[in-house]
Amino acid sequence: MSEKSWWNAYLERKHGAGLVALTTEVEELSHCHVISASGKLTIDSSPELLERIRESLKRTTCLKLDLKGVHYIDSSGIATLIRGLKLAQEQSAGYVLVDPSPKVLAVIELSQLQDFFVIEPSTEASVPQP
Repeated sequence: MSEKSWWNAYLERKHGAGLVALTTEVEELSHCHVISASGKLTIDSSPELLERIRESLKRTTCLKLDLKGVHYIDSSGIATLIRGLKLAQEQSAGYVLVDPSPKVLAVIELSQLQDFFVIEPSTEASVPQP
């Protein structure tokens, strides 16, 4: 068994089969892009989200990450959220975490990053300022 398949088998045993992947959808509104993520934000799935963030920031000055469907996040996922914020700041774009799930919010708070991010309860809130 390869190292990658061994690791995925371990994760499936620990967290449940079918819960390894992260899915993302981008909604391009006239004033803002909303990236909705669901699943697990881990070392394996973080590059996909970071690429979506990069692509969206090329086309908008307002980005919201809807995290209500993310039920698991590891340190790589947190690093991806931070990197996304840095990319947005470099481009003078607004960057908001929207409705993080209780588990994601707990990790953000445990990491003492709740004041580092703008966190809103829904995508209907105001447009973030850069």
